[in-house]
Amino acid sequence: MRALVIFKQSLLERIGNRPVVRTLDQRIRSKLIRSDQENRNAIHDVFYTLIQSHLDVDLVSRTDFKKIISKNRYDVVIAVGGDGTLFHAAHYVRDIPCILVNSEPEHSVGIFASCTKETFGKEIDSFINGAYRISRLNRGAICVGDREIPELFTNDVLVSDQNPASIYRFDIVVDGKKKEYIESSGIWISTAAGSTAATFAAGGSMMKMNDNRLQYVVRETYYYRTKIRSIKGFAKTIEINPHSPNGFIYLDGPRCRHKVDMGSRVCFSISNHPLMLINYSENQRRRIISKIRR
Repeated sequence: MRALVIFKQSLLERIGNRPVVRTLDQRIRSKLIRSDQENRNAIHDVFYTLIQSHLDVDLVSRTDFKKIISKNRYDVVIAVGGDGTLFHAAHYVRDIPCILVNSEPEHSVGIFASCTKETFGKEIDSFINGAYRISRLNRGAICVGDREIPELFTNDVLVSDQNPASIYRFDIVVDGKKKEYIESSGIWISTAAGSTAATFAAGGSMMKMNDNRLQYVVRETYYYRTKIRSIKGFAKTIEINPHSPNGFIYLDGPRCRHKVDMGSRVCFSISNHPLMLINYSENQRRRIISKIRR
């Protein structure tokens, strides 16, 4: 049985030994060091647990994940970090079950985590013994013209100008019906799983996990002749026709992006490949979100 572990680098590890670290307030510097150590401990403990369980294990960073997953076959993918680490893995995973281990439960939300390093042993034992349940999260697929973007998105995408201070112009077509021409700072499109993130902050609604629609929320709409109003809704398919030359699609954050040209046709729909999470439930999601919003 083969396992692929993808891990995140802590903020301190990404910053490196820059002079600016020494100038930080002691409280902030201590937090960075503590967070870095927690993350390293989680990676070590997860790897050790897998070895003790007699699994064949590969350990990779986000940078190398795409190359490794495309060349090898694995029985399970384990993300050690936060939700962002899982989202990165999910860009390239198709039909392999996944586990998210929250490496820093005190500092990381980890909405989609089913365990920490302390409870990971039970999770992997249930997988090895076949005594686990699978939750399937709908993911989004994107086509630009006739070209299918290789990455799937689990959380959300932002379509906007490369420069966030610029107006982005586009037509939006919802479920095959022409809606309208829009000038704004961009548009958020999320899955049901991602509806608690940026779309919610922008005025959208939290969706049930089994909802097979996409949600869209236009952000900062520009109106100079009429009253400002929100443009949002739900759809099976969403089509964007850009009228601006420097558009980009950002998938699940800033790291994965694709350029979209003026006059192109960008289509969003639900993928036929849901993300399979081991021992995850929507009740857990509700509990974490409720705690955050108190």
